[in-house]
Amino acid sequence: MKKGVIGAIAGIISMYGVGLGLTMQIDKVEEKEEVVQDYAEIPQTEKEVLTVWYWDTALKDAFAVFAEQYPGIELEYVHIPNFEYAEQFRSVLITGGENLPDICMLQDKFAGDFLSMDIWENLEKEPYELDTAVFSDSMQPYMKDRNGNIVAVPYNLAASGLAYRESMMQDVFGLRTPQEVEMAFPDWNSLICAGEEYKNASQEQFYLFSSLGDVATVLFNQTDEPYVVDGRLQEPERFLHYFKILHSLYDKGLVDDITQCSNQWYDEFENGRFLFSPWSMWLNQNKTFSRNEEEDWRLTVPPGGSYKWGGVVCAIPQGSRHKEAAWELIRFLTMSEESARFGKETENRFFLCSSEKYATEEYKSMKLKGFGTFDVGDFYFERLMRDAYQRQLSPYDSFIDVAYHTAVKAIPQDETATPESSYQYFVERLSESLPELEIPSLE
Repeated sequence: MKKGVIGAIAGIISMYGVGLGLTMQIDKVEEKEEVVQDYAEIPQTEKEVLTVWYWDTALKDAFAVFAEQYPGIELEYVHIPNFEYAEQFRSVLITGGENLPDICMLQDKFAGDFLSMDIWENLEKEPYELDTAVFSDSMQPYMKDRNGNIVAVPYNLAASGLAYRESMMQDVFGLRTPQEVEMAFPDWNSLICAGEEYKNASQEQFYLFSSLGDVATVLFNQTDEPYVVDGRLQEPERFLHYFKILHSLYDKGLVDDITQCSNQWYDEFENGRFLFSPWSMWLNQNKTFSRNEEEDWRLTVPPGGSYKWGGVVCAIPQGSRHKEAAWELIRFLTMSEESARFGKETENRFFLCSSEKYATEEYKSMKLKGFGTFDVGDFYFERLMRDAYQRQLSPYDSFIDVAYHTAVKAIPQDETATPESSYQYFVERLSESLPELEIPSLE
């Protein structure tokens, strides 16, 4: 049996209700018949139906490959948009948790809210017997619940950077290569100063970013430390620092007033009015950067360093009625050569977490539409993954994320707002949703 591992941390459900009007689509994927299964002697007439919640329909195509080896298993794919996944999960938990899927796909944005709960299979025990050595040391913190048990397996790599338009970069700053851009802007202040100088000297409309939310996302993930430990917000001055950078960008007119991931935000990738965008592999699902006839997108390390944005772990609830079959699918998705090959060939391209240690040069190479001849995969492994921040998960991550981005969205709405008032607004929103959280005063 192949072995592998991962996890995360956390848990709280008290502040959410049911009746959220969530969007769910259910599809059954039939499997092929000719290959003999190798995990259990299940007669062909006794189909096992695995329920999986996910937002990427490419999973159904991956299952079709899996089904060639396991004809006794069917997939009931439940499509839940990423932004609704955590709420749907909480709704089921509140009603007893009996209707959880056989496999839960949890993104790191909200995985910390759930994985410390005592509802998961311990994947170090039989019949799973995972081997943590399959994954790099940087992933180890994501592999454990609060008791140190292995309860999940990492799926896709999520090191992230900044994408920039090469031709625009050359026109604006006289820079072209990722190395030149990284060296020119080692911190946010250097980028802001250069952007302000160009904007003041230019008659053309110019933005570094289309959305404050873009920069806020990068800043939020540029840390190795968890935001909450033992019910206490850690280093709250980090958020004041974030708001100082965001206000500086907005006050100097270097960021447009567009909501991140809105329809207008996606349309701006075609209009070409901004220079930078946060980039992570999962954005391939939305064909975000392929909307570029010039094929001149390039990647670089952001001011302050690369970061982790996205990334999914797979976990099996204790209430699953098909645990061994669920494990076989998880093994296939996260650790098989077939899945690694599928990830590179599918339209929604991705790399497996288990590939980090053992990737060949051929596997690392990946060209993406919108990036021309630039080898995204090579830069990904050789630069973005090197020294990337790995923010530790905590039980309140999604609550903090919502409060933080709510305060960020409010900045353009209040001409009198300051970094200090934005920080205070963030604290107020966070206290409303988590009255039990201890938030230290700033020194």
